[in-house]
Amino acid sequence: MSNFDTRFINFLTVIFLLGLMSGFSGCGSEPNSKFSPQQNAQIVGGENVDENSRLANKVIYLALGVERKNTPNGFTISQKSICTATAIRKNILLTAAHCVKDMPKDQVYAVLSLNPWNHALNMDEWVIAKNIAVHQKYVKTKEASEHDLALIQLSKDLPADKVSNLADAAVLPVPLIPIVSVGYGESSVLLEPNDQIEVQAKESMLNMVDRMVENYSVNNNLFSINQNDHKGICHGDSGGPALFYDVPSDRYLVLGVASFISIFEHEKQKLDPQNKMNLCMGRGTYTNVLPYLTWINETIDQLSKIR
Repeated sequence: MSNFDTRFINFLTVIFLLGLMSGFSGCGSEPNSKFSPQQNAQIVGGENVDENSRLANKVIYLALGVERKNTPNGFTISQKSICTATAIRKNILLTAAHCVKDMPKDQVYAVLSLNPWNHALNMDEWVIAKNIAVHQKYVKTKEASEHDLALIQLSKDLPADKVSNLADAAVLPVPLIPIVSVGYGESSVLLEPNDQIEVQAKESMLNMVDRMVENYSVNNNLFSINQNDHKGICHGDSGGPALFYDVPSDRYLVLGVASFISIFEHEKQKLDPQNKMNLCMGRGTYTNVLPYLTWINETIDQLSKIR
């Protein structure tokens, strides 16, 4: 067990939907070509997740806008954006609706690697989506994102150790709940981070951070964390889980799905008077999975009947 396991009314005009980070691409003459990311991508202020950590198996890298192009010497592959997801069945991923809304399913892949860009391309790691179901009431507004959930049915089963259970209200220590936020989003709040080379050299692109959810309610569709200390979710972490560790069962349970960030204008001015930061502070907001359990289960059943 690794040490990772032991341990809104004046908004700015931009409300960040996490996961719209672009610029990742790979190219090469053969399917086993080397790849390198164009930008750094890890949760802000977080701790890098070691490949031996249990958390490493609980989060899925979601490659979006994927294109494969054949060449005389093999093929190239690229992606337009990145999100994060969690497997809640062997062939079902839970993520944010805004990550996959209107995205062709043949451009969505679950990538079974903590960093698919630091080694030879292995298409066995890339699992294409078979079907995508976005919550029918999902809506994005200037102020927020509502019902921001989606399920992805994969073309093949994932290993059993990558599957997580959803939280159970009976085990939650409300109203204060410690969570672990995990994702593949940006690692710095700076608009021009100076640690790209160091970050890109890491074996894992996955980061985590411990947070506390205050005033949590089982019945509320959303909950948030305070990340004014520059620790929390950012672009690329969308769809990633807020995990609650249940001691009696020794399991990480999925409590929420990362959705968006909001910040009061007066907070932004105080925290960033020189405008050097990318606004991945303020409040990191999650869709609470508990009010959506019926939708999740019914949708999984519907997906299972699609041939």
